[in-house]
Amino acid sequence: MNTADLCNAWIDLVVPFVQSAVKWGTAEKLRKFEQNAGGLVGFILSSVPQDSVIRRSIKSIWAKHSKHESMEPIPSNLSTEERAGLLGGNHDVKRASLMSRKLRLWRNAS
Repeated sequence: MNTADLCNAWIDLVVPFVQSAVKWGTAEKLRKFEQNAGGLVGFILSSVPQDSVIRRSIKSIWAKHSKHESMEPIPSNLSTEERAGLLGGNHDVKRASLMSRKLRLWRNAS
């Protein structure tokens, strides 16, 4: 797989991930999926038709990994100034927060 194919696979992953998040959105429903790479792939693929080319594309991202693999979050180790920038001064962060609020409102309305 070349870099362009891998990039396209990650792009193919976005919409099914969002669709699955809407479909399985509660913590109770998410317990159906294991907390590892296999569970994540299963979660994402739950919104992709069986015969879809996108299914193969998404699976290719994890082709070299065990479905039992998992990773812990990596601490950010931000300085006090960097944290302050994220909390108040960064326009991109504010815009992302606005989008998060809009998504919550949309989710609660449906």
